[in-house]
This record gives sequence, C-alpha cells and structure tokens, in this order.
Amino acid sequence: MEDIFKEMLNKMPGYNQGKEGLIEGESPIVYHEIGETSKSHLIYGMVKDVSPTALVITYSDTQANKLYEDLSFFLGENIMYFPAQPTLYYFVDAHSPEISIERIKVLRALINRESKVIVASIEAIMKKLLPIERYKNYWHIFKVGQIIEIEELQNFLIQSGYERVEEVESPGQYNIRGGIVDIYPIISDLPFRIEFFDNEIDSIRSFDTLTQRSIDKYTDIEVPPTKELIFLEIDKKDNLVKYEKEFSKNIKNELYLSSMEYDFVSLMDYFPKDFIIFLDQPHRIKERFDSVSSELQEDFKGLLEKEEVIPSDFEVFFPYYDLTKRMNRERLCIFQTLIRRVDPFVPKKILSLVSYPTHPFHGKLSLLVEEIAHWKKKGYSIIILSDTYKKGELLLENLVEMGIEGVFIGNPEKALVGGEIIILKGGIQRGVEYPEIKTIILTEKEIF
Repeated sequence: MEDIFKEMLNKMPGYNQGKEGLIEGESPIVYHEIGETSKSHLIYGMVKDVSPTALVITYSDTQANKLYEDLSFFLGENIMYFPAQPTLYYFVDAHSPEISIERIKVLRALINRESKVIVASIEAIMKKLLPIERYKNYWHIFKVGQIIEIEELQNFLIQSGYERVEEVESPGQYNIRGGIVDIYPIISDLPFRIEFFDNEIDSIRSFDTLTQRSIDKYTDIEVPPTKELIFLEIDKKDNLVKYEKEFSKNIKNELYLSSMEYDFVSLMDYFPKDFIIFLDQPHRIKERFDSVSSELQEDFKGLLEKEEVIPSDFEVFFPYYDLTKRMNRERLCIFQTLIRRVDPFVPKKILSLVSYPTHPFHGKLSLLVEEIAHWKKKGYSIIILSDTYKKGELLLENLVEMGIEGVFIGNPEKALVGGEIIILKGGIQRGVEYPEIKTIILTEKEIF
C-alpha cells in the first residue's frame, strides 16, 4: 500500500508527467512554481518510482543542509550529505577531519553500490576524483589469519594517508609497537588493535582510546583511505621532476594533476547506471560556482607567490561546462522558481507542481482551529507533523477539546479523506499547501 505522501503525488498530473518523462528518457525535465518543501516531496516520489539512487545538487551548503533535513524525513537512512571543503584546503596538505569523514562515507556507499540519495552543493562536487576502480585500490581489508608483514601493512597505511602517532586517539591515525598495530580507520567509530604472531594476523579487537581496554573481537576490519586524491610516491616524484626547475622550494601539496596519467572523474561517475540528478536553481548554481572559483583563484594566487603550489595544481577543479555536460548525460530533473532559460540545458518538458508555504500560528490554537474549520469546509485533507508521539497525542487532545472532529494519529498508510486530519511523527522545514489536490501539510513550527 502506498503511504500518504506517495498517494498525494500520484494525484498530481505534473508529477506523473515528470515521472513518465524520466522513465522514458525525456530529459531534462524542468519544474517551475515549486516550493522548497515540494522539492523534497517530489524527489522522494521519483526515488520510489524511477530510481533508488540520486544526486541532488544545489547552490550552497546551507541549502543542501535544508534539503538533507527534509529528505531525511521522507527517506530516512537512505539519504546522505556530501559536504564542501573550505576552499583553501583544496591546495594544501591539510583537511577538516569531520568533513573528510562525511565525504569518504559517501564515496564508500557509492563504491559498495548502496541505494542512496546524495545531497551536495555545487562547490562540493567541483573537485576531481580518482576513478572508482583506482580509488578502491586504497581500501584495505585486514583479516584474522592473513599473512602480511608489518612493514607491508605500514606501507598500505602511509599510501592511504594515515598518520603515525605515539598514541592513537583520532580517526586517520596509527601506531606500531613491536607486533601490535593500532589503527583508527577514518570512518570508524572505534580504533582497532591488530596483534601479530610472526607475519600472521593473530587477533583484531576494538579498544577504548581512554582506557586502552579491548571491547570486541573482530574477524576482519575495513581501512579506507583518509583522502580523496591519493597517489603513489613514485607517481609524485616523477611528476615533481618535471617542475624541479620551476621552483626552488619544496612543494607541500599532493595534487600534481597536470601530468598524472589518470583520467580523473567527478562524483557523478561514482553513481550506478540510470541514477537521477536533481538540479536546484541552475542560475543560482552558476552564480555560486563563479563566486567560489574567484575565491579559489585568490587563494591559489597567494600560495603560488609563496611557491607552495605549481600552476597546474588549479586543474584539480572541473570547469562548469564539463560538469553540466556530464549532468546532461543522465536523467535530469531541474527545479526553477520562475520560468526562465536554464542554459546550457534544453528542457524536454516544462511542468509545474503548484504549492504554497503555510503561514505560522505562533501558538494561537484558536486561530489554528478557525483555519482548520475553513479548510475542512473546502474539503481539504490536513496532515500535521509532530516531533514526537507524545506531542502529537497532546495536540490531538487539544483539537478534540476545541471541537475539531475527524482527527486520527500515527498511521502514514491511512488513505487521505477530505475533511480529515492525520497527525504523524516527523518534521520538515516548513508546511505546504497543495491546492490542486486540496491537501495541507502543517508542522509544529507553524503551529507553535
């Protein structure tokens, strides 16, 4: 049985036309007159009906976070966020561990062909990546009973970007003491202690960084790389020889892209066949891309003057044209507030999903009751989203006490009936009205 939110979409001609267009390869499809909440609602439907894997690209990290939060309500654990790195980190051998962890988690999910919806800003996907098969070479599985020299294991860790420390405390670190190797995998919640018997892995245990006490035994562990762009030392040395006369100082970063004999790819190339790309406000995306590019050029200019980078290092980024060309190869759904050109895209269909944001009631339940009575008289169905079941039950009691009938709670698979109110657990950024199907979604934010 369809849930309430899919049932709503199925009643909208604009949604069904877009769904059929994507299934039949009529792309790109442009939606105008679509509200913020409706974007996530529509993405949810397309993921259910067309493809379980999708990439949502928007114009800022702030907007990406908003979409991520709304989509988390609709899709639960099937949604992931791919954050942008601070611009300066693209050129120096430094990174934000938290951001790197989230980005590598996304890459891992895509490598493992998990059905996920990834939300990212345009700046988060500007950077070039290693081809997926080459990047997988830096992901290692260590197993009990495996024959491997400690020196070889250490080489794996060094190549994958791990830092040797006196005592392992944070993701991305390792330590070797005799026949014991402590590793804190970059996307793991706990570090692991590998004990050797000669050149054989004898045991693997997770441990507490504070007490150093073992927690659980494991038969194997996964150790991913700590960075997205990783090159073998021989590749880097060969490449630097070409520039040894260009600068007198040592180059500290690890990009060297211009003469690396790799075919670099974008995040889009990590997705399986037939995924969907949702593009949120392409004109704003282009504006943001140009703005970030200017910031990057200024940062790069300063590092170039200090001889900490070489001119070719700026090639770590894709030009805007290359990214849009890549987008055009996939099923593409564009959200545009107003009807306007969406260069360089040529729409195959232009549709609407008319919706309006709901207004707040600021805790005045009497005003809410008046508005509900008005909606019920017009035959509207009303869905109220409450953060917790307890709050939902309290709201139900208040509405019944104030004379509102036909209120139900907690069943997202109940069929929509005009004049009825359904209270569900959950939350989105803002409520929405769909006049075409006479349905209102309210949240606690509007009510209280």
